Amino acid sequence: MKELLEVASQVSTPLALGGLIAAILFLTLRQFIAKGVFPKLTRAVGSKVVIFIITGLFVLAFAAMVLGFVGYMNAGRPGESQSPPQEYAGQVTDTSGRPVYGAVVLIRDESGNVQQTRTDSVGKYRYHVKAATKSARFTVSAEHYERYERDVPPEQTGREPFILTPASPKPTPAATPAPTPPERPARAGSPKGNTAATPKPPPCSAKDKLLGKC
Repeated sequence: MKELLEVASQVSTPLALGGLIAAILFLTLRQFIAKGVFPKLTRAVGSKVVIFIITGLFVLAFAAMVLGFVGYMNAGRPGESQSPPQEYAGQVTDTSGRPVYGAVVLIRDESGNVQQTRTDSVGKYRYHVKAATKSARFTVSAEHYERYERDVPPEQTGREPFILTPASPKPTPAATPAPTPPERPARAGSPKGNTAATPKPPPCSAKDKLLGKC
């Protein structure tokens, strides 16, 4: 009995628990049969009892297998759930080595988890991923700079900065000249190109002729 309790204390999976329960039931039934607790059974009744015991053990083993599979799927890959998140840091600069303030850094790890952070006044940024992460995709964007995207290991971001290239200026559209108004047609009898008629002088009177004004 002491050995049985020691084995029970070491059970940690559903499959092992199902096997332990089946062993206990088998040993208990064996003791009952050995002590003659049950009356002597006929061949037909005995076969039914054996079939019932085998069916029960099969159902118990199948349930233990299903529970073990579900527990494995919930636990995830070995060592993944035990990997704590670790903090990493990096820097974003321009081509002249000056830090870029306010750049948006988007990090996507191997599991598809996405996090976003921004650079401070010296171009530094910080983020957290699992220590077992081998590579992550970094997408860096900032105003007046070209978008930067790269796949690197997390530990490499602390050794070399991400360098952004200044964005090319957008071309200014050419100004459209104002339309020229059409020329007004000249009146009949007037010189070409003169739109107004020349007024005729008043007739000269006899008095103006005597005074020499005409």
